[in-house]
Amino acid sequence: MGYHVRYQKKFIDCLAFEDSTTILECGSGTGEIAQFTMEQYLSEDGPNVDFYLADISATLLNSVRENLSPPKRVTPHLIQATAGNLPFADNFFDRIYALSMLWYSPNPKQSILDMLRILKPGGLMCFDVMSVLNTTGIIGNLGNKLSVAMQGGQRVTYLLPSEIKRMLRRENVAFDVTGYMPILPTTLPGIGNHLNLYNALNWLPQTENALFIEFCNKIIYCVRKNG
Repeated sequence: MGYHVRYQKKFIDCLAFEDSTTILECGSGTGEIAQFTMEQYLSEDGPNVDFYLADISATLLNSVRENLSPPKRVTPHLIQATAGNLPFADNFFDRIYALSMLWYSPNPKQSILDMLRILKPGGLMCFDVMSVLNTTGIIGNLGNKLSVAMQGGQRVTYLLPSEIKRMLRRENVAFDVTGYMPILPTTLPGIGNHLNLYNALNWLPQTENALFIEFCNKIIYCVRKNG
């Protein structure tokens, strides 16, 4: 099992779907994560669930429409939208998640705040960011800026975890933060996984220590909206 698959499972485990009836995945892509989530957490008996998949790409949403196989109690809804401008009423969802998506958003902070807007009081939202202070972040950030400048490639945003903490502290929420894959490189531009010890050694270290979190490759925020 590759490190990215183990990481995805760790992320989804944070969401505790048991009694959720309205769920949103932002940046649904191919639908692979939604399918995994439905099979692992929503296949047993329970309340009916409206599961919304939002993505900017109509092509990907069409692919999801053709391939998604939801359990009986789950009704999927496919929505073409961006995470920073979600077409839902305030306080609508029990659970919201954005896995490996925000670094492709033109404005990650605005995307987080818009997801928080549509989260119900008492609801749970999970998202992740990539830190610019990690080895991968330093090299990846420089490589991406050169790629965008020279070839017009897709922009990838690396953040300071402390920035996200400060933003969340201004909102009416409680949150936990966990960092994964500290210091050592993961996937690097032009090199791939050749220096990725986490992949080679089947290793996925994590930390909740505030100092070390800053130097992790990926940081997961689990945010509970207060009533």
